[in-house]
Amino acid sequence: METRAHRERRRDFYLDDKGERAAYVDLQLTPSRLAVLETLAEFRDLNTEMLYQHVNAKLGRDVHRGWLQNSLTDLRKRAGYLSCYPAQYETVNADYKELIYRLTDRGRKFVERKPHISSSSFFHDWMAAHVVASLRLMAHHEQVPFIEPLEILSRVPALKHPYAFPVELPWNGKTIQHRSSPDYPIFGLNVGEENPLFIWLEIDCATEDGESDEVDYSNITQKIACLHELTKEKQGDHQFWKRVKLPDIMFLFITTEKYQKRAIIESVKRVCGTSPRFLVKTMPHFRRIDYTPQPMADLWYTGWERVGYPPFFFNAKEE
Repeated sequence: METRAHRERRRDFYLDDKGERAAYVDLQLTPSRLAVLETLAEFRDLNTEMLYQHVNAKLGRDVHRGWLQNSLTDLRKRAGYLSCYPAQYETVNADYKELIYRLTDRGRKFVERKPHISSSSFFHDWMAAHVVASLRLMAHHEQVPFIEPLEILSRVPALKHPYAFPVELPWNGKTIQHRSSPDYPIFGLNVGEENPLFIWLEIDCATEDGESDEVDYSNITQKIACLHELTKEKQGDHQFWKRVKLPDIMFLFITTEKYQKRAIIESVKRVCGTSPRFLVKTMPHFRRIDYTPQPMADLWYTGWERVGYPPFFFNAKEE
């Protein structure tokens, strides 16, 4: 049953004494509040625990957990700098879980705009943000420099659609024209001075009840074939070097279903035979947002499956 407290929690504003929407006020942006805005500018959709850990990392100290929650409420309801995307209230226990926040237009004016790639699915975009935010947090703990998307884009002339890579793909006896884009702007990890690791993220997030185990192999295979085509050297260079000056790249595929993981691996076999570039992992708890996951250390400390190569670990150097 929806209660008054539930209705108040779902509103992105307070009511005044007359029961009408109260006007927003300008809050003082302390270092901690600014750290919240900067983190959401980078990742777009994050839950309270993830924001808490990133704010601690930015400030180099632990803020009080209760203060952060109160500050999030003020930034959202008093100032209108944050909002909570309505789709998260569609889950069964939405009124009893951590909220997921994003910047409003009022909030964005205080921080540098960051590149984003959005889909039509909140679940999909939140999962992508949570994955990259987890990797960045683990990199911080391991003292591995994180290479931001803006740093990568600063190396090349301005492109209208920098993450839409045109591909001419031989397919079923003809050549098709395609544009491949990652699910999060390409980022990097400076795991070695001479060998930075650049990452293309692909998210497969099943969010519908009664999901069928039928897999569209042709669609998965075509996507992998396009990415593989982009890595082929033509006239001395591959497309990732020509377009954004990346010497090499790894493709991270994260899916919520084991059968989809098998389909991705089989498609890599069909297209590449073997490949060290395609890394695959299943994260089943992102099927729905009925509960809030913690930062995912498993992404860093457990192996990613590859075809023809041993599992890849972010916390271990390749032989």
